[in-house]
Amino acid sequence: ASLSTLEFLVGTPLNLLCLIYFISKSKVSNSRFSHISISTVDVIQCSLSIFPALTCYFKGSKILFGPAFLCSIYGIIWNITPRLSVFLVTVLSISRTASLIYPLRHIRRRFVAVPVIIYTT
Repeated sequence: ASLSTLEFLVGTPLNLLCLIYFISKSKVSNSRFSHISISTVDVIQCSLSIFPALTCYFKGSKILFGPAFLCSIYGIIWNITPRLSVFLVTVLSISRTASLIYPLRHIRRRFVAVPVIIYTT
């Protein structure tokens, strides 16, 4: 429970800070799009970590896990967000590698957005 609390208390504010920073940048780029996506997924993941901790702290009180549909939704999101975060970092790495291999070519947003849309659907 203490690790989940630490993840919530440290991860959520710092990822929100990153998200605000990248949203406030005026330059539109693939890197900005990727970082906003990664920060959003990480904020969701860190925010969800408080519910198991609260359940432990309140001696098994069913704060979120009482209704079956909430438990199911939580389980789905909890399982998807880490995979999506790793996938987004992979897309960012591939786009950066392509930028290094072809430095004078502009990488279109479609190159980054299409795999993300396909993966998430």
